[in-house]
Amino acid sequence: MARAHFRDAVRILDWYHLIEHLWAAARALYPDEAAAKRWVSKAKDLLAESSGIGLLRYLRRSRSARAGDGPAVQALDALIGYVEPRRSITDYVEYRQKGYVIGSGMMEATCKQVVGVRLKGSGRQWSEVGAVAMAALITQRLNASWDAFWASRPLHRAA
Repeated sequence: MARAHFRDAVRILDWYHLIEHLWAAARALYPDEAAAKRWVSKAKDLLAESSGIGLLRYLRRSRSARAGDGPAVQALDALIGYVEPRRSITDYVEYRQKGYVIGSGMMEATCKQVVGVRLKGSGRQWSEVGAVAMAALITQRLNASWDAFWASRPLHRAA
């Protein structure tokens, strides 16, 4: 979907969703909340300093250190399995340097406004093509680019 509709967009894994995954692993690794918090803090620092690749190195080191602990290895394997295929969208160092937003809260609110408020409603039904087209128009209006959008298109006259 991203490739089809947002070819020029920079894909970024939501920082806060990734942190939730870190906490899930930490709680499996450390029953003591303080120890889990220290582990997550270290992981977050590495993520901020060296992006997803730094986090993966840390996770692999943690896995090696806990090799005999089946539940810990399982939790770390699950987290590595989540991060590894998303490594290319975890370059938080670069994203911050470029001033990008690394959390999805703004996007989620926009989706709620565009889809939830504008497209959903009593008696409203949309085809997929119609919903995508209407969402694009709503977005132009919300972005205050309505006039520029229409100025860039030739007039189509009905037959």
